[in-house]
Amino acid sequence: MTSSTAENSGRRFWGCVNYGIGEECGYFVWAESEKEQEVARLKRKIIGLKGKVTTLERILTMAVAVALVGWTCAMILLCEKLSLTRNGRFFLH
Repeated sequence: MTSSTAENSGRRFWGCVNYGIGEECGYFVWAESEKEQEVARLKRKIIGLKGKVTTLERILTMAVAVALVGWTCAMILLCEKLSLTRNGRFFLH
């Protein structure tokens, strides 16, 4: 059988074959140990976290690229403003 409680949702267990018809004996045991379930849950969590790390790495790469382009443009404009370039080349007075 499969548990439908919020605490153990989807967890498999073995129970009395007469459960639900009023003649059950009370037999109950989880089909998998709590450690196995915890390991499976943690594996799923790791997969999700790896996906988040990949997404954040992409965002960081894009942010660095945008910052570098912005910084380069600012330096070019500053050089132009200070007349340090002529015809696209650096010129020192």
